[in-house]
Amino acid sequence: VKGATANSYVSVEDADDYFSGNIFNSSWIQLSNTEKEQYLVFSTNRLETELYSGIPTTDTQALAMPRKGVLDVNRINYLDEDTIPTRFKNAVLELVMQYIQEYKEESPTFSKQDQARMSAIELGPITATLRNNKEHSLSDLIKRHLRSVGYNFWLGSSPFIPVERV
Repeated sequence: VKGATANSYVSVEDADDYFSGNIFNSSWIQLSNTEKEQYLVFSTNRLETELYSGIPTTDTQALAMPRKGVLDVNRINYLDEDTIPTRFKNAVLELVMQYIQEYKEESPTFSKQDQARMSAIELGPITATLRNNKEHSLSDLIKRHLRSVGYNFWLGSSPFIPVERV
């Protein structure tokens, strides 16, 4: 998870376990492993656009989590720097289910435009992507999961425009 090539906070096996007792289990189990991986990466990428307290535990990790310097919700202990908090993983998984429900009529194979559901401006080798906040907003359940990770952990959405070199 802390690796330089990590692209998801949750494995397919962990997601299978999470959804096994979920009312929407049938939506998840009908997907192929490739489709499940796509949803997990898609949801991870969405949560990567949020702002979190603390700092990444290594300079080379590809994802924002795990982080150091994050107090637990009781403001007593710091969160473990080597693991992804369960509540954060739950936020990823609930976002997966939100996307499955949104895309159930469409193909689960996401193009670059589908992944962002945004407008983009290409300037030579650089693409600037503008988020549509209404379409990409987090549900109250996902926000509750993020708020419960740690004290002042989730700081909200980034005001910056993501820029990607193509």
